[in-house]
Amino acid sequence: MKNIKYDSSRPLRRLEKGDKAIITYRRSVIENEKDLKKYANVPSGNYEAICIEPYRLECAEYPILNGAYCYWRGNKWGTSALIYGDEPGQ
Repeated sequence: MKNIKYDSSRPLRRLEKGDKAIITYRRSVIENEKDLKKYANVPSGNYEAICIEPYRLECAEYPILNGAYCYWRGNKWGTSALIYGDEPGQ
């Protein structure tokens, strides 16, 4: 991890390739029908992930959570689901 102070408004900023991360998924009423079907087999919870490049996370337990995450809030790009990446222990 970079020697930068943690900032919750940019939760993935310090992660570098190979660092551990956490992906959080929460079911929500704001999810559109397409995303409800897509993530139907993923229970709400926290899952271990690895940073494979800046702002890209990979989850071995649920590969559907793999992908690009937003610099500003850590939410997963291209989904209405509540999927967020963060540093472990934050």
